[in-house]
Amino acid sequence: MKTLFVRIPVLILFLFVSISIAQKNKQALPVAPQMPVNEESKLISYSAVVELKAAPDELYKRGINFFSSNYKNTADVLKKQDEANGEIEGVARFKIRNPADKDGVESEAGMVSYSINLKLKDGKYKYEFTKINWKQTSYYGIEKWMDKSSPSYKSNYDYYLIQVDEQIKKLVEELTKAMQKPSVQSKKADW
Repeated sequence: MKTLFVRIPVLILFLFVSISIAQKNKQALPVAPQMPVNEESKLISYSAVVELKAAPDELYKRGINFFSSNYKNTADVLKKQDEANGEIEGVARFKIRNPADKDGVESEAGMVSYSINLKLKDGKYKYEFTKINWKQTSYYGIEKWMDKSSPSYKSNYDYYLIQVDEQIKKLVEELTKAMQKPSVQSKKADW
């Protein structure tokens, strides 16, 4: 009887330790952000019209400067450069990664491609990042990653959506900075 009273507390202690270790090892699943979906096209699309005091030709130069400073191979990215109509269009891509495995190693999940469109007018410009897709043998719009009822849904998709959202928001921030910056720096007289 005496040994029973000694064993029960040891078993309870062992049980609590096991539960706490199991919960510590359990990773929280990522939650996908609310993605902006265009009502007409039903595509994930980041866009805005920004008021900015500058002439269309100056805004065009600033837009080209954005592409030059943010993409390694600008000629490959730029698909349309129409200064007369104030339009710049490009297609670019970035890598996404799988969640870390039990050893903490993240593997590559593929490439995400997107279109970037700039429309430039007197005193304002409009940007749109759209047609965001996972590079596969055929077009695979990332909107499919949001459909949790689909039989092909995987929990990694939320992790991918987080990466896409962060990357596009970073590009929007870089574009905003580039559009604020004059295309030609004025040189002060060097005396």
